[in-house]
This record gives sequence, C-alpha cells and structure tokens, in this order.
Amino acid sequence: MAQLYFYSFVFIALALAPLWFDASRRSEYGARSGYLLAALILFVLVGAGNFALWRFGAQEGDARFHLRVFTAALYAAMFHLTEYSVHLQRIRKNLLTHEFRVRLAFAAALIGLSVAVGIADLLGSAALTSSGLSSTSESMVTFVVFTLKLVVFAAVTASFAYGMWLFDLQEGIIRKRNYTYVAGTAAGGLAALLAMLSVDVLDLTWALFLVLNVAFAVRVFHEYFLYRMRHLNQNYDAKKKQDAAHIELINRVLSASRQEDVFIIADVLKESLERMRESVQNPSMRATSVMLFRRNGDVLAVDSADFIIGYCVPLINSETIKRMKSEVINQHIMNQVYDLKDLAVREQGEDFAGASLRKAVVDRQSVVVTDLPEHLAHLFRLIAFYPVFANRELVSVVVLFKDSSDYVYPQESVAVTELVSQLSIIGTLIDGKRMQEDKNRLNQEMDVAKQIQVSILPKSIALPGFDVASSMTTASEVGGDLYDFVATKFGNYLDVGDVSGHGLPAGMMALIHMAALHGALAASETCGRALAAEELYDIVNRCLIEINRDRIGSDKFMTCNMFLEKEGQFFHAGSHMIAAVYRAATGSVERLASLIDKAAYLGISEYASAAGSAGSFSMKAGDILVLYTDGLTEARDRSGAFFGLERLETALLQHASSPAEEIRAGIFETLSEFAESGDFAKFGGNFADDVSIIVAKKL
Repeated sequence: MAQLYFYSFVFIALALAPLWFDASRRSEYGARSGYLLAALILFVLVGAGNFALWRFGAQEGDARFHLRVFTAALYAAMFHLTEYSVHLQRIRKNLLTHEFRVRLAFAAALIGLSVAVGIADLLGSAALTSSGLSSTSESMVTFVVFTLKLVVFAAVTASFAYGMWLFDLQEGIIRKRNYTYVAGTAAGGLAALLAMLSVDVLDLTWALFLVLNVAFAVRVFHEYFLYRMRHLNQNYDAKKKQDAAHIELINRVLSASRQEDVFIIADVLKESLERMRESVQNPSMRATSVMLFRRNGDVLAVDSADFIIGYCVPLINSETIKRMKSEVINQHIMNQVYDLKDLAVREQGEDFAGASLRKAVVDRQSVVVTDLPEHLAHLFRLIAFYPVFANRELVSVVVLFKDSSDYVYPQESVAVTELVSQLSIIGTLIDGKRMQEDKNRLNQEMDVAKQIQVSILPKSIALPGFDVASSMTTASEVGGDLYDFVATKFGNYLDVGDVSGHGLPAGMMALIHMAALHGALAASETCGRALAAEELYDIVNRCLIEINRDRIGSDKFMTCNMFLEKEGQFFHAGSHMIAAVYRAATGSVERLASLIDKAAYLGISEYASAAGSAGSFSMKAGDILVLYTDGLTEARDRSGAFFGLERLETALLQHASSPAEEIRAGIFETLSEFAESGDFAKFGGNFADDVSIIVAKKL
C-alpha cells in the first residue's frame, strides 16, 4: 500500500502539472495559478518527505504519530491553498478578500498549532526515552505528551472541518465542493487518532492518505479541466442566447414605430437593472435605479418618464429632493438638459454632474462617482455614468444609482456592458430607420420633382414645315435639362439647355428659366415687338440673376441655345452644345460649332451680353436638325468611354430616311445599348445625367 501511495504522487503531479501550466498562460485566471502552484509544490513536498521518512525507517513508535500528524496538517494546508485558488477571483469580485484572508489566517493558525504542538510532543516523547527521570516526572511527562497528542489531533481535525465552513461562507459566490474536506477530516483525523492510540496499522494510514491524494487530484482536475470545459460550453450557450436576443431586439426595433421605440428602450433598461440586481447575492449591495439621457441634436436629456427606472433624482444641487414626490422628481429630471457644446468646454471644477458627463462623453469611458455632493450623499453612495456610442457618435448616457454600496461589482459591469451594447444597437437601428424614412420622403419628393420636370415640357413641338420629335429621359436625380417651344406671331422660338449639377436647386433654376422665357415672349407679343434670340437670352439671364442668384442665393448656372425660326431660317444665340444637321443634298452630317463658346452661361453675370453669339443657318427639305443635352454625348460604356458626337452622327446617318420619331428612337436605342454595361449597370438602369433629344426634319 505504501508503494501505491508514493507512486500516486508521481502520477498525480504529472497529470496536474499541464493543467497548472495552461492556467498560468491564461490572463483570465489571474493569480489563481500561483496558489495552485503553491498547492502542487506542497503536494510534492508531502510525497517526498513521507517517502524519505518511510525509506529511512521513521515509522515506528512515536515517530509514526508525528509522521501521520505532520502529513495530515500539510494536507490541510494543501487543501486550503487549492480551494482558495479555485475561488480567488469570485472572492475578489465580491469584495470578500479581506474577510477570507482573516479566516485563512485562522486556518493557518490551526495548522501551525498542530505542527507546533506536534514538535512539543516530539520533544516530550524524547524526554520519556531519556534516562534520569523519576517515576513522578515520567508520569507527568506522559500525561503532558498524551494531552499534546490530543491537542494535535483536535487541531488537525478542526483545520479540515474549518475549511468546510470557510468555503461555504457566501452561498452563491463559492461553489460548494466539500468532498475534499470531508475526506480530509475523516482520513486525517483517523490517521492522527490511530497514531495517538499507538494502533499499528500503517497500511491503513497509507490508504487513508491515498484517499486524500485522490481527492486533491479530483478537485484540481474538476476545476481546471472539467469545469473549464463546462464554463466554455456555458459561455457558448450564453453567447448564442445573447445573439438570439440581439436578433430579436433588432427585429423588434425594425418593426416598431417611434412611440414603440420608447417602450423598447424602457424594457431594455428594466431588464438590465433586474440582471444587475440578480447578479449580486447580497441584497443590500444591489443597484438601486437607472435612467437614460438621450441625445437629440446637440442636447442630452431624459426625454421620457419611461427612461426613469426605480428611484432616480435630478442631478442638481437641491436639498429638497428627498422631500419631493416621485412625479415631481421625474419632472425635474426631464427638465434637466445638457448642451453638448457647453459640455465640450466645461471645466472639471464645475458641478459634478456636468463634469462627469463631460468626462464620460469626451473620454468615451465610464465615470464612477463616489464622492457625491452632500445633498446626494444622503440618498446614494454611488452614481455612475456610461456613455453609449453608435458608429462613433454619442447616442445616450446611462446613469446608474446605488444607495448601499460604493462599488460596481464585476458582474454588474457585465450587465451594464450588455446594456450599453443593446442601446448602441437600438441607437444605430433608430438612426437607420430615421435615415430610411428621410430617404423615402426625399425619394417621394424627388419623384414629384422629376414628374414636374417632365410635365412642364411641351407635349409636342408644332414647328410649321417640320416633322418634330422630342424626349427627355431623367437620371436617378432631378436634373436641369429643359427644352421649350413657343409659337408667336413674330416666329417660332425653340429653346434647349442644361443647368449645372442635379437635384432640386437645378430643377428650380430650370423652372425659373422657362417662366422667364414665356413671360418675355408674352410681353413681346403684347408690346408688338419681336425679340431677337440674343435679346431673349439676355432677358432670361437677368431674371435668373435676380431670382436664382440674388434672392435664392443659388450658385447654379446653365448652358442654353435659343432659336428663332422663320420659314426654315434659324437665328440663334447662347452657348450650349454643337448641333448636328443632316444635309440631304450631300448625305452628310454638318456640325454647327458656332452654337458653343460664344456667350457667357446664364445665371452668372448681369453684365454678360449674348450679342456676340448671334448667328443663323437654314434648312432645306430632307435636312434634319438634332439638338441634345450633354447627357447624351457623355453617357459611358463599361470602359468609361463617352458616347460622343461621332456615334450620334453615325446613328443619325443610319436612320436619316425615317420619320423624326423613328430617328429619335433609333438614336436613343443606340445610346442605351452603348450604356448598358456602363452607366446602366452603375446607376441601376439609369443614365448618369438627363438625356434630352430634339429631332426636327424639314418637310
């Protein structure tokens, strides 16, 4: 049995050493691995010491008693070190370190007492075997030695029994595993008792100590391997539950209205406070209440009474708070507003709430305040501030109150971290929903604007002596393309242009342009005086300067060509795009380059004059005029190449024998095929810019 006992040290040490080595490399174990190492060293020393004593014959007479007693005392110390290493972090997290150290010191005193008294007993036993003692002295020494043995037996047994109570001190914090101490009390006490009674059953002693070795090995293996595996599985399950809860939260927020968002946040606050309270075993140390400041623009405020969970107070200097009713207190809380711009420049020496919020927001970390102002110190011992960020933007600040503890326990911190994570998710989703709502509203407005942009164009262009077809295809945004036709007694006016950029400002400038054009021509007929194309251009320019630039403050400008047609003769002014004219007589396309770079763009300067851009050209039967905006020539294919004027001319030549509408459709079809793998693929089936085409074929 002795050999089996000593071999067990080798096997157990080899089996447990890797567990200690793994624990020592993991930061989450903290100092636990150090105490485990001390227990393993003590375990090896017990084995080595006992082997040496056994090997050299220290197993007879009183030496047998001391062998058993000292070994039992060392086992008690080893079990205490092991159990302390198991529970060290939970002891620290629950602020029980001092309490446990005091009680461990008492356990050490019991073990020390057993060793000290055992040494005294050893000396007394030596005195008995020495010569020269009288019978009376020998009887007295015998009595003392027996008493010392009894004290040692009691101390060893008490040290094991004490451990059962010590590590059951805080129910729910310490995981109760008493089999080591039960085995220790039984085996150690019995071994010491047998030795005290001088019962010569040495094999039974080794068997008892072997039981202690097995108990030690099982305890370490259970905690540092089996429980770790179980803990990892628990963490995995907890993570799955957390992910499922997050998914449920996401779905709930996405389907909620604005009012329901408030209820969701309130529920999250309530559930988090409940988790914090349940995580602390001592009811008197639990969190009291929580409230939430939400950001609205540059302001932080508790914007709903639903965000006040439990007994909270306004963070103001008022001695009357404790005498207020809860409804009044909540109203004061909701009236308390913090300007983030003000917080950004506030000094730390100002009121504790502003300084704490500033530090939390600026440093992006929690702030725990235990040195509270006097009027709050009567109510609470701790107020903590936790900023919540979503996409690096502050969305809210959680304020936690505790009235009986000035410490945020680690398990409470875990619950607060989860709360901050949930609020961050909610904040991100709410911002996303608001952005989507704004986008949907903007899309609706843009759809209306695009409808207006198309609907104000002339339904048809009835140019006498011509077959005319026209169209405008809008891009994804509201653009600034326009064309117009006005028949007057002085001739037929045709207008085509493009405002810089996109969006509503461009669309508004186009509307102002067309209103100015129609107003000028109506005035012309009323006054009985014809307007030349360059005069009309200058009038429209002054209107755009006055309204679009000076009143609206827009920096938009536009290119434009204005035409006055009389009996096939076109008079033009402005600066826009090169017109393409198919000449039936030659079967070729002529470029009218005189339409560009001859005048200042509209809407830039009131001092500009279009006189220098005035020009004219004529058309004969079969000739075809194509006017367009830059959305046509600047459409791109997959490689980024422009459609260009050359491809327009090719398409025009290909369809020149057809009616005007077929020519327009043929040009547009060629353009669409070109842009299919380019602009269409990039902009969701749309051109990058509006495309306007006017085809006028002379009859």
